[in-house]
Amino acid sequence: MAAQWGDPALRVAVTTAGEKIRNALPRDRRAAADAVALFAAGPPEQPLILGPLREAIDTRRKLTLDYADANGTPSTRTVWPLGLVCWGRVWTLNAWCELRQDFRDFRLERVRALRAGDQHYPQQAGRTLRDYWDHIERQHGVRMPAEWIENHGGWR
Repeated sequence: MAAQWGDPALRVAVTTAGEKIRNALPRDRRAAADAVALFAAGPPEQPLILGPLREAIDTRRKLTLDYADANGTPSTRTVWPLGLVCWGRVWTLNAWCELRQDFRDFRLERVRALRAGDQHYPQQAGRTLRDYWDHIERQHGVRMPAEWIENHGGWR
């Protein structure tokens, strides 16, 4: 899915990693891996801004979003980008919103403009990706697997 839906840099990285894994498999396992019939449908219809978002997440750079809510009402938000989630055909940016002083999810197809400034956000307790997932569990009862949180949720 990442190879088909991701930005160009992510596509290259995923494809290269997949080829390395395939080539490291024993010959009988390689044939079995090649025979797997698992496919991702076409990419989401909205234009993806994954590259700049991934870069901002990796560098902890604040972003300013021109955003429209479900009713089309515009707002401008300064956010601390924490993660990206694909919900089938919809992508969301998980972020700390400075305006609301709380976690928010921003649907990528509603982002009208994106600006990355020179400001970096601090690694601050209560505003990390791990804190975001704890918040989601409290609010919605959705729990990420513990090993995923350990591997991905504590580094922001």
